[in-house]
Amino acid sequence: MNDLSMIRVLLDEAPPSAEVIAEGRRRIAACATEPGRPAALRGVASPATRPTTGFRSARGGGFRHRSARGFRHRTARRVAVGTAAAGAAAALAFVTLVPHGTSAARPGHRQADELPGVPARGFLLTMAVKAAAASPSTGRWYCQEMEEGGRELVGADDTTLQAPWDQGPPASLAGYQYALFSKGMTQSCFEPPTKGAPYGTVEGVTQRLGAQPASPADAAAWRRAGSPMSWIAWFDRTVRITMAPGRRYLAGPRNLTGARPNYATLPTSPARLRAYILAHEAELGNAGTQSEVLYDDAFTFMNAQSPPAVRAAAYRVLASVPGIRMEPNVQDPAGQSGTALWLRQTGPALGLTIVDPATSTPLCVEDVAQQRIPAIHVALGTVLDYTLFVSSGWTNTPRSG
Repeated sequence: MNDLSMIRVLLDEAPPSAEVIAEGRRRIAACATEPGRPAALRGVASPATRPTTGFRSARGGGFRHRSARGFRHRTARRVAVGTAAAGAAAALAFVTLVPHGTSAARPGHRQADELPGVPARGFLLTMAVKAAAASPSTGRWYCQEMEEGGRELVGADDTTLQAPWDQGPPASLAGYQYALFSKGMTQSCFEPPTKGAPYGTVEGVTQRLGAQPASPADAAAWRRAGSPMSWIAWFDRTVRITMAPGRRYLAGPRNLTGARPNYATLPTSPARLRAYILAHEAELGNAGTQSEVLYDDAFTFMNAQSPPAVRAAAYRVLASVPGIRMEPNVQDPAGQSGTALWLRQTGPALGLTIVDPATSTPLCVEDVAQQRIPAIHVALGTVLDYTLFVSSGWTNTPRSG
């Protein structure tokens, strides 16, 4: 069971007030005409302005990496939000929305078909050395903060549409009107297994941060549609996606159920870790070709609460996977520069992992369009979805609340 299957809680909010609606419309009109500001930086705290937490910067613990194939996990997360029951592995979930008023394409990044890259083996082995040299940390809780953004499509009657890059049967784009770009945050703290909780516990905070048309052209189409402030979710008609930011929600602590990896005891030998991944493919919730499984799960272990030796072994597993390529000096949505890694696959989305080459720390995962989708005005290189790893680390005091 991966950590995403543990992240579930229903966010049931009251509609925004008339004052909030008026202010939201004012901000959208201003953002739609604001020139020159990179979209990926709007509403995102820069590294200099983010609060100091004492956690290791930009580590994403336990969040399932989403390659082009791994995009299927995105639908599972959103469907979980629309369910009233938290399920056996109840914990945290959220609909992620944010103000994002201009083009969703990442600044300073070439189109997806212009990213030939170079073989990544040497870089991955270098990152393994840096990962192994990191100082281990200890504490009662492993806490992480992540920011997510994603492109949402709006159809007739203010109902969102299933996107071509989401899991499930082929999406129908009939009635498409415009696109939103969305953002949200989650802070979660995991406690390792104890006598009273054999699979550990989790608690955390989630928040919707609002929604906004994805570009000036989308803002014009939104106005033509009557400037709605909320939409019906395609995956559950009882769920309303709102433009206004939501309340902060605290969930937990709750006991987790179901088997999951003990990250502290994962193999530190690359050969044994590779064998473990392939032997536990179903348990880890992954599928695909052998290369795809190794790629996704190695990144999962690298971003989880794994000790430095396991992270290093995960990098060496990646170095053994054929076809992984790299491109230096790629910006993430917070404007941080790193080295992008990817495994080319078929489908509309190309999954990038952006790594800090100085520390081996993953900064972000993104899915960008590697095909044009004219029916919904998606150009090559358009950012479809991202998760930014803001901070993570061990502590004796959970950060939720």
